[in-house]
Amino acid sequence: MKLPPLCDWDDAFANMKHVEKSEELPGFWSARAAAYREELRAGGRRLDTDISYGSHPREKFDLVWPDGTPKGLAVFIHGGFWMRLDKNYWTHFAEGARAQGWAICLPSYTLTPEARIHEITAQIGSATSTAALFGAFKPQDIHPSGTSGAGKTEETTMSAMAPGIAKAREGLDEICWNILGQTYVPKQKTEECFTWHATLPPGTFVPPHIHPDQDEFLYILEGRFDFLLDGKETFAEPGDLVKLPRGIPHGIFNKSGSTIKTLFWVTPTAQLYDLFWALHNLGPDADPAEIVAVSAAHAIDFLPPEDEAEQ
Repeated sequence: MKLPPLCDWDDAFANMKHVEKSEELPGFWSARAAAYREELRAGGRRLDTDISYGSHPREKFDLVWPDGTPKGLAVFIHGGFWMRLDKNYWTHFAEGARAQGWAICLPSYTLTPEARIHEITAQIGSATSTAALFGAFKPQDIHPSGTSGAGKTEETTMSAMAPGIAKAREGLDEICWNILGQTYVPKQKTEECFTWHATLPPGTFVPPHIHPDQDEFLYILEGRFDFLLDGKETFAEPGDLVKLPRGIPHGIFNKSGSTIKTLFWVTPTAQLYDLFWALHNLGPDADPAEIVAVSAAHAIDFLPPEDEAEQ
């Protein structure tokens, strides 16, 4: 029996190699996209560019807005064989959905081989959740960064904290997250500080991890919290203030057999609020690798289990 020839999959998926004068296409796309952006601005339509959703220079997206309140959010993910191009080549592709009343998110991502496909996938998820949270549906809460008009640069800011009292059973915007079996209720958020109330059922925990750019605090409200703090075991009880400086590995555990409660806060907020949305309702059967990847995309680094670290 004669076997069919082996397929060169790199060649099979490299479409540009099989299109005549394909080397001219990126320049054509880029020019069309730039012209469309200028057309939007000249027409007084809203275009927010280079909104950061992560720490990598390519972790940015643009938002093209419709006239009036958006019906929802559409996301255009560019290809480029995962190895080339970015969001700035495709802005004009947003017009169809924009004209129908949709907001359109166009994200860039880290290209291969610097990033693996699963890392790119996590970045796209982070871009989508970030755009959905404070981009497409809460424009009053953010002033996006980027260039609008003739060289004018706007800074990214969050809404200032309003004076008042956050009631005991009320959360920010009525949000209540299920984070791997634990209940988190955000109480306050600005760019400088993010506060949430946490309820940890028996046996639940937060594995050892590091906040590279945030200081974290817990004021213990109810029950005993066990910690692994910089490699050492310790505990805290009601009335204790737990200080977890940035860069210091720590894990949080409920070994008490009862439900425990605490008030958390971090400074600055960074991407933690967005991470909680990404982890919300993943469920008890969530893939640990997915949790680690999503967390890393939001600048939280989980440490490997001790048996893996020793290998």
